[in-house]
Amino acid sequence: MLDEIKNTLMSITTCPGLKSLSLAEKLFDDNSRLFPELICKWKILEELYLEGQFNLEKIFEQIIIHCKNFCALGLVGWPCIDELKLIVKFVPNIKYLTLRNCDQLSRDDIVAIL
Repeated sequence: MLDEIKNTLMSITTCPGLKSLSLAEKLFDDNSRLFPELICKWKILEELYLEGQFNLEKIFEQIIIHCKNFCALGLVGWPCIDELKLIVKFVPNIKYLTLRNCDQLSRDDIVAIL
């Protein structure tokens, strides 16, 4: 399994033409903090879908610097209102937002950020 994870990470880090990426936290285990550092390699990244807990603030800081065409974000299973506020702060012009299995969020929370 570890070799498979390393191969996956190596593949995505050496692909500068990456436009869409979907990742689960379990791929990174304790190394999910490394993910924001990889974003600078994907200048044309447009879509990012994350399952699990990632440091969204650090990810968004890199996206606004390096990914000028970023337009879609999907979060599965964990975001709370604080994470939604980060979306408004860092990627206010996002066109597509997908939230799945986000039990901590109420309808009012989502309406408030829109």
